[in-house]
Amino acid sequence: MRVLFVSHTSEVSGAEHSLIALIEALPVHVTAFVACPPGEFAESLRAREVTVDVLGGVAGGPRLGLATIRAVRNLLEDALRVTRLTRQHGADLVHANSLRSAVIGCLAGRFGGPPVIAHVRDCFPSGEPLTRIARAFVARYADAVVFNSRHTRCCFANGIGRLVRRAPWTVIPNGVDVQRFKPGLGRVHARRQLGVEHRAIVLGVIGQVSPWKAHDDAVCVLATLLDHGHDAHLLIVGATKFVKRGGRFDHVAYAAEIRDLVHALDLRDRVSLLGERSDVPMVLEAVDIVLVPSWQEPFGRIVIEAMAMETPVVATSIGGPSEVIRHGCDGILLPPRAVQTWARALDRLLREPERMSAMGRSGRQRVVECFNVHRHAAQVLAVYEQVLSGTH
Repeated sequence: MRVLFVSHTSEVSGAEHSLIALIEALPVHVTAFVACPPGEFAESLRAREVTVDVLGGVAGGPRLGLATIRAVRNLLEDALRVTRLTRQHGADLVHANSLRSAVIGCLAGRFGGPPVIAHVRDCFPSGEPLTRIARAFVARYADAVVFNSRHTRCCFANGIGRLVRRAPWTVIPNGVDVQRFKPGLGRVHARRQLGVEHRAIVLGVIGQVSPWKAHDDAVCVLATLLDHGHDAHLLIVGATKFVKRGGRFDHVAYAAEIRDLVHALDLRDRVSLLGERSDVPMVLEAVDIVLVPSWQEPFGRIVIEAMAMETPVVATSIGGPSEVIRHGCDGILLPPRAVQTWARALDRLLREPERMSAMGRSGRQRVVECFNVHRHAAQVLAVYEQVLSGTH
């Protein structure tokens, strides 16, 4: 089986990490090729000896205007390019790794390309007309749609109507390599490497720096915990992504706001802004609790990575984490944008180290059983086989 994976972005964030993990876990009889713009993602794939072909990338955001005209032109050019690549590589399937790349794949299908699996990993505001049109187009012309959570599926379906739906929709949660994300590196060593060995408590927020990730709430929670007498430190791990014009958020301005907040609260020696790291397992080894305070979270890849490392997670109750975490067993779910609620919950949890350890053990067991990457790859492969056999 030969599969052409399509990505519209050169950045590496949760969706791209998940795609890399999938490609590495696919059985040997599946040959993977990737079409994406030049940049960090392409180089990461080439380092893993994956064949990469260049796409132009899709500019523009949800607003109408000249950027939209350019985006449509880029979509058509990339769709023609994907059609040629499927013939060049003899691809049996196109697996599109985002909504935009799914539009490209479905257009390529209309130009004579092979069946298309759309993998939807993000939530889109229902009020934006272009994303609604894109969702309806993909729902109508994809041969299968895969979602990383029930929450993502619900957001995708909102406002497009059931009549456009043609292909099966399947929820397949992301998977993690439980051998790479495995405790045992040593907390003392990890904290020494990060320069926080002198702190009793280390909290972590790990992921792209974006307003909806609510790093500002995590900083305010830290300040409250310090007021309650905890010797705590916060690691913010991640970088701004998707900073081109046309997006919904100004990520660069938000990153500056976080730095200003840290200074305003006089937390410069209590917050480490570490930027993007490739050694996330070591970072997680150093952390007592991972915080995921997002307004909403399509899935939350860091949730399963932390759980695999036996690190307790306190996460938003809005979105994918509620489909992963069993509240009070593997972690804690809390409403977003409620700093005092989070601070009280963390204050109680930090005073119960045995409960934290039990959560960590339970979390790893749950990931091994339900969210390991080989289970994920088997479920995706089943969708491929259903589409190719016509049994869907």
